[in-house]
Amino acid sequence: PIDGSKNFMKKYKDLGDKYDDKTINVTFISFSDDAKWVYNGPAHKITNYIVEITGYNMLPKGTTRLYDTMIEAIEYQQYRVDRYYKTLSKEVKRLDPKISVNITLLTDGIDNSSNSDVEEMNELIVSHKNKYDATCFFIAANQDATSAGLQYGFNEQTILHMGTSEEDSIEAFNASINSCLRCASQ
Repeated sequence: PIDGSKNFMKKYKDLGDKYDDKTINVTFISFSDDAKWVYNGPAHKITNYIVEITGYNMLPKGTTRLYDTMIEAIEYQQYRVDRYYKTLSKEVKRLDPKISVNITLLTDGIDNSSNSDVEEMNELIVSHKNKYDATCFFIAANQDATSAGLQYGFNEQTILHMGTSEEDSIEAFNASINSCLRCASQ
């Protein structure tokens, strides 16, 4: 996960640089007993330092605050999309622009420290997909990813089981990166 997360951020930085566009935003949150907002901002402003601390923040700490973290991430993403949409001119809004919204949840465990429950997270994920046309990806290790993902509200075609080896982790991150980049670049 350390190398995969660093590669994830590097590729988003490259995408931001390629399009020289301030509208490609990245939020990277790691979680164990709390949520650590590692980066939140335009892709083109990701620095080498941010890439390095992203990897450092992937070190496991023993607990999994999955539900609360995902709920907070979705709520923030919705706030950011709504805020951005309000900045558009009336002329642009009439064109009904597509705002690409995607979120990826990657975990190696099941929740054991959230205040929220699985039903709350499921409802928000389903609502997020419907209201924002969001693509929601779920990648999991050490569990039945399909069963967990469906229970959480993800679609079967956006669920990926990740093995526990370094190579499996890197490939899972690469699959996530490629899917997210396809969404972001339309």
